[in-house]
Amino acid sequence: MKKIIITSTILILYYIAFPQTPSTPPTGISVSLDPVCAGQATLLTVVGGSLGTGAQWQWYIGSCGGMLAGSGSTATVTLPSTTTFYVRAEGTVNTTTCASVTISVNSISIAAASVSAAPNPVNSGNSTTLSVSGGTLGTGAQWQWYSGSCGGTWVGSGNTITLSPLGTTTYYVRAEGACNTTSCVSVTVTVNPVSINEMLSKNDQTLLFNTGTGEFIIDMEITGQSYFEIKLLTVTGRIIYEETLNNYTGKYQKTVDMRSHAKGIYIIQVKSEKGAINRKMILQ
Repeated sequence: MKKIIITSTILILYYIAFPQTPSTPPTGISVSLDPVCAGQATLLTVVGGSLGTGAQWQWYIGSCGGMLAGSGSTATVTLPSTTTFYVRAEGTVNTTTCASVTISVNSISIAAASVSAAPNPVNSGNSTTLSVSGGTLGTGAQWQWYSGSCGGTWVGSGNTITLSPLGTTTYYVRAEGACNTTSCVSVTVTVNPVSINEMLSKNDQTLLFNTGTGEFIIDMEITGQSYFEIKLLTVTGRIIYEETLNNYTGKYQKTVDMRSHAKGIYIIQVKSEKGAINRKMILQ
């Protein structure tokens, strides 16, 4: 009995000399970056609470008191997937309840394995459909298509796009998303050359019209983009009117005043790298 009294007295004196302070639970966890990309680090910091005698902040994943992930008021973590973290104070006097936070992890994109074009080759003005094969899209990502170079002239987005190239063209595709931009894969679409007759609409049988009022109208529909030289000539080769069109497609119409020119035969000449057409018209 005396021994117990002595021991109790010593304990009382010890606690008086060395007071034992309990920990108070954290009120939350701050995160430096959320969401993060897979493999990207973020800093976790305890918010609120206090450490009692002999206590430390202990971090866990899976559950409160689950798999130990670190110690201290902060923890730097790198995550492969969305994860919930827990923190609590653990000391000689008590263990508090946990605060928790869930950090979302965005997925990265993987580059496409290849890209196809069907049909390929095509005739000028006809369409072809480009399609991605392989690869995966990460969080918020889309397949983006370019011509000229990887990241060059944007031409569309999606798993497939349909285009009508006017000349042989190389197209590039890559995934662009919240976490990364992949490398490109490419395909070259070959455009078969066409003659100048095929470039001009089949409805344009004359190219040159006489209005009967002293004017000629040059009228044609160009269905394949190309370089054109247009000339109105006398039969001796003197130029009445000329114009050069670069990379032109669509409707072309020009009125030429012929009232100051002599009556007779005139020639409309249309040239491109694919050939030339010469047609006659009489000014009366």
